[in-house]
Formats: sequence, structure tokens, C-alpha cells
Amino acid sequence: RGQLLEVSVHGLSLENNTLGFSSQRDVRIYLPPGYESDTRRRYPVIYVLHGITDPLTTWTVPWSDAEIDYGTIQNLMDRGIDSGLLQEMIVVLFDARTPYFGCHYVNSAVKGNWQDFLAHDLVSYVDTNYRTLARRESRGAMGHSMGGYGALRVGLDRPDIFSAVYGLSPSVLGWSGDLSAENPAFAIVATDDDPAEHIESNFYVGAVIGISQAFSPNPDRPPLYADFPFRMSGDELVPNEPAHSRWESNFLANRIDAYLQQAFKLNGIMFDAGFADQFSHIPPTSRALSEALTDKNVEHTFEMYNGDHRNRLWGDDGRLYTEALPFLSRTLLGE
Repeated sequence: RGQLLEVSVHGLSLENNTLGFSSQRDVRIYLPPGYESDTRRRYPVIYVLHGITDPLTTWTVPWSDAEIDYGTIQNLMDRGIDSGLLQEMIVVLFDARTPYFGCHYVNSAVKGNWQDFLAHDLVSYVDTNYRTLARRESRGAMGHSMGGYGALRVGLDRPDIFSAVYGLSPSVLGWSGDLSAENPAFAIVATDDDPAEHIESNFYVGAVIGISQAFSPNPDRPPLYADFPFRMSGDELVPNEPAHSRWESNFLANRIDAYLQQAFKLNGIMFDAGFADQFSHIPPTSRALSEALTDKNVEHTFEMYNGDHRNRLWGDDGRLYTEALPFLSRTLLGE
């Protein structure tokens, strides 16, 4: 069996953030079974990005007793390596939670430079302290929901650091369904004097505030330090510029022209979505991203499957074990 280590990593890129959260982040590192016995061998590394409100235990503690054998990232890795499905790899997970629902793994004037933390601070720490294959061809990222967006984004932004990415049900890829002006949360943040009061009763209010702090931050607008993408005009919501355009500039399908050279440098791009995802914007915007990549002849794999936002992730037939980890194992270069 492999080891799961608990460490703390300082994020230089997160220092002096406007929201005042700690730049010291909890990190879990999985070392494969052969790590201790063969002290000369070096390993590929997968960086795992969690969802918008998820703790690290989402990946490291089984959701139910029925899933215990295939219900944690360390058990999936152990069983995959033992069966020959996966090569031996190091897996790195980190806590990216912030006040107001996560960071979306982008650089923000309010939430800190999370992409830099991942691509520089954390990669440098892991390469310095563990026997990694410290090259882009042996480094990949995967994530779920907000983490799915983050994995795709960091791969397309930084193909000099990562060579393969997998997005599980990536969120916030574009306007659609529950991520549109039709969602009452956008009216609440646009009109309420204290929209944060609604967070406990309305998940989307916290999500809109958090995403705005990532996509359209405004350090000069306390207490929420963000410009919101819609405003009231009479009785209807209309785009609020420049925040609305700043959101759209972060939607990945809108960035493909700018990403084209970076996209061609990646050795593997894969993402998926469930037909019954409760976050209704995810299936159509995932398809739109695939279509945008296809239009530019960027090789990638996109799959729709029968499932919702979480119910097909774990287990010996879940997508982590049958799709995401095998894809990265095949794509990342070992010794």
C-alpha cells in the first residue's frame, strides 16, 4: 500500500490577500507502494483540485462504508497499481477553500494568485521534497466541478508546467441554465445591501460572490470586494460592465483562439459531464467547449455519461477509477 502524508505548504502567491485567509495551506501527498523500497526511482505527479465547497476529505475519506475499497484516492491508486491499470505515480491534493466559496484556481486581486500557487509554489515544493520526474511531460492535473475548471484552465494557461489534464464535470464554462440571469441569486447580489446574509439559505449566492471575487474582483469595493456580472435596470437584470465581460473572458470556450498555441502543446485533454447534472449549466457548456476545441482541430476527448454531479465518481466502476486516473497514467511519461 502507498502512504498518504499530511503536510503544510506556504503559498508565497497567496500572501497579503484582501480576504485575509492564511497563505499556509494543508496538503495531502500520496506516495506509491514502491516509493520507500526503490530509493532511486522517480515518479510522475498528478495534482488533484477539489470542488467549490469541498474539503480535502472529499478525496481521502470514503463517502460510505460500501465504497471503502474504492472510495478514496489512495485506495484507488493502490488498487490500480496492484492490478496493472495504473503506473506508480505521486498524487498531490491541497486545500483551496477560501471565504465565499473557493477560488476557481485563477489569479485574483482579492483571493490571491491561486494559479501561481499551484503552478509555482506547490509544484516547486513537491519537486524539491519528493522524488518526482520534474518535467512537464510527467506532470498532470485533474479536478471535479470547480476543480475541473481549474485543471483545464491551468493546463491551457501553463502547458510549460503541465502536459495532461482531466476535468470531471467542470463548472462555470459559460452562461447557461442555473448559471444565467434566470437564477435569483444574481438578483440578490445585485440588489441586496448585504447579500452575504443569504448564503446559508441559498448556495448560489455564495457561489456568485465567490466567482465574482475570482473573475471580477474589486479590492476597492468592500465588504465583498467584487463587481457582479448583472445589475438591475427597471424590473430586469442586464449585464453590468465591465464585470459581465470579465466573467465571459474567463469562460474557456471564449478563450480558445487565445489558447490555441498552448492547447496544441498539451499531450492530453479530457473532460466529461453527466446528462443529469444538478448544475444544469455544466452539460451544455461542456459540449460547447468540446465544439470550440473541435473547430480548431485541438485533439481532446469529451464524454457525456448517465449520471449526475457526483454519483458516478467513486467505486470500481466510477469515473475516477475507469477514466480519469487511467487517462493520466497513460498520458504522463514515467521513467
